[in-house]
Amino acid sequence: MKLFALYGQVDLMKKPDWLDAFRVEFDEPYEYHITFKQPCFIPDEDIPEIKERYRIFFNSVVVPEHRIPVVYRSWSVGQTTHGSCLMVAAQPNPLLEKIQKGIVQIGSTYLDFCKPGSEQWERDFKPHLTIARHLDAQRLSQAVERLREKGVFTCEAVISQVYLSVVMNDTVEEANKPQNHTIFAL
Repeated sequence: MKLFALYGQVDLMKKPDWLDAFRVEFDEPYEYHITFKQPCFIPDEDIPEIKERYRIFFNSVVVPEHRIPVVYRSWSVGQTTHGSCLMVAAQPNPLLEKIQKGIVQIGSTYLDFCKPGSEQWERDFKPHLTIARHLDAQRLSQAVERLREKGVFTCEAVISQVYLSVVMNDTVEEANKPQNHTIFAL
């Protein structure tokens, strides 16, 4: 039994100068991404078939210029089982929503989610960048104050590939290993 998930790799083209330092202070900076399919358990013998189904799907999706532009503007506070997080929401994007629906439909037989609440996040798809995680009340207050000092900001990004991550354990280290990824170009 392994875990699988699908992520859109987010390449930030425009971001505030302070964002990277903010993430270092309030998070473990990992690659920016949008989660299309939340991590679920999958039997080892099903992995080749799911990879093939996603390959067929991505070969059939028409994406102008093979990239999806995404604009992020408003931030909000979210709650997880490990404390609060800060997210910057993407503006509405019908193509992102269409791709996410197709991805979820293909993986719809795999509903044994690895984290509580994941099913809801998948059902109520709200693309965002997480810029701070695992915040207790004091750290959340510090992070929110810092964001308020910065004022309104915009991030502009593109997604030109989606990757299927198949791992033994739900850790950032394992998820970041290239050998655990199958990449689908848009």
